[in-house]
Amino acid sequence: MKKNGFTLVELLGVITILGILALVSFSALDSINKNDKKKAYDIQINGILESAISYVPTSDITLPTGTSEICLSLNQLHEEGVIKEAIENPKTGEKFDMDNVKVCIKKVQDTNFQNTLPENSYAYDGNYIYYMEGVE
Repeated sequence: MKKNGFTLVELLGVITILGILALVSFSALDSINKNDKKKAYDIQINGILESAISYVPTSDITLPTGTSEICLSLNQLHEEGVIKEAIENPKTGEKFDMDNVKVCIKKVQDTNFQNTLPENSYAYDGNYIYYMEGVE
């Protein structure tokens, strides 16, 4: 007797193996996607901070002394032409709140400031630390 085809057990085995492979592949792709969003977020934050660093010396802003700090909203930076309006947060896909998200500038007194700020959330120009406030 000739056997033409596969048995039900063989087909179910192949389908199970393909399902497991798909599950592993999708979870790996999801992890890659989350890492890409985090990198895009860090690049976005660094771009905003670098724009503020370039803008402040050419503006009439009085930089802080001692332990004081100043904060500029994204809206203020937009009005000065430093950044474009409606910057998107790559993590959420929503726009940053232009009035509540701020770039704060503080004179560095202690070189251990890195311990108090989240990684990739600040820039340092040698005298002042620029960091974001109001972002997740």
